[in-house]
Amino acid sequence: MLLQEYGSPVRIEGNAEQLLRAIENTNSYWQNQLGLRNEPLEVVLGEDGGVQVRARGVTGQIRLGKHDLHIAPKYLPSDEVEKWQESLFDMLAFANTPAFRHSTFVEGGVETDGFIELFARSYAEALELALERGAPRGYKQSEKLLEMARGRLMTEKLYPQALQDPSKLWFETDEFSKDTTLTRLLHWACDRFAALVDDTAVRNELLDVKQQFVDVPAKKPSKAALDRFFLSPKHRHFEDAFNMAKWLAYNQGPTLTTKNVEIPGVLLKSRSIYQGFVDSCLRRISSSRGWEYDDEPTRRLAFGAKTISTTPDHYLVADEDALLLDSKYKGKTEWTEEEEEGGTPLRNQDVYQIMAGSRVFDTSKAVLVYPNIPGTFESAWQIEGEGLPRTMHTVEIDPAQFTREDEATFLTDVSSELDRVLDYGDGESD
Repeated sequence: MLLQEYGSPVRIEGNAEQLLRAIENTNSYWQNQLGLRNEPLEVVLGEDGGVQVRARGVTGQIRLGKHDLHIAPKYLPSDEVEKWQESLFDMLAFANTPAFRHSTFVEGGVETDGFIELFARSYAEALELALERGAPRGYKQSEKLLEMARGRLMTEKLYPQALQDPSKLWFETDEFSKDTTLTRLLHWACDRFAALVDDTAVRNELLDVKQQFVDVPAKKPSKAALDRFFLSPKHRHFEDAFNMAKWLAYNQGPTLTTKNVEIPGVLLKSRSIYQGFVDSCLRRISSSRGWEYDDEPTRRLAFGAKTISTTPDHYLVADEDALLLDSKYKGKTEWTEEEEEGGTPLRNQDVYQIMAGSRVFDTSKAVLVYPNIPGTFESAWQIEGEGLPRTMHTVEIDPAQFTREDEATFLTDVSSELDRVLDYGDGESD
């Protein structure tokens, strides 16, 4: 079942009470996990009491009752929504998201499969290829109570053990083993993907490859353990599989069971995807043109009992002309609903934020970046009063127009948009 983010709600068949309880639990998890302002699944009750849902701020796939909901990003026009996965994977690969570098994501046919099926198939392929050299092994630390010295004496346990039984002491040892953080993660990802997919062939492929880890617990390492983990050079051939498994561990949703209602899934925060995409565009253009570029720089805005800082999305310096840019995935209203008496669909808080940031960064031009802007919409404003910024601009960077095959042309168009802003002079018309 396909629905578009911020689009019309879709009806979900099933027991209304069970569905509402499951949606409530799922919303609570994902809102906290992704740091969303609103619940990702908005419930709209039909006149007959049937449950309808509308997606907000997320893209991905989630299973609700007996239905798989495929949530397409809002920036796609209606005639391209069916190809949402191809567009999304292109964006993620272009933004150099480690889990999405694998070739399956950027080579045809993606619109025929589910989001999770594609991800799972790519994981199985990457893991099978890496395992041709054998399962990874590494040193595993363990604590043992021994009669003979072996490894490092644990001095912190020396005194209590000496009182209890001085014939044995605690030692920390390193053993060469298959049971490591990496193998536990890879084994867990095989099991988790197999549970998420509907495609029998993909599930069987995952269950076959997991036999390589039969002696290793299929236990997901903690987030702290994954954050600390370093993939050694000798295991570099596992990089693709590791990145996908790690991404799944960070982003997969809970399996919430209320009687017969199960809701597994993988969701992404749409705004973060778009910001990463814009960042990659600006970074590549700046590199090719010799400009300075920084993403999410932080500077102090005000001093007092507590220092107030500002962290805009993008900061660019081209030939001593600086631009401060914020990526805005969504405006206050639809562009076609521009308010009367000179109002705009720009949100006041977005305008105030970029203007305050421009003052701190000493930039005369503030820029708000959107996925799509009508050609008739005003794109530059003169700022009244003294101080910076002197002008504010809107720039379109539309992911719907991006393909990996036509990357160079797309970046040329974005570069032209930036030149339009850079060439805009105070007191001149656009």
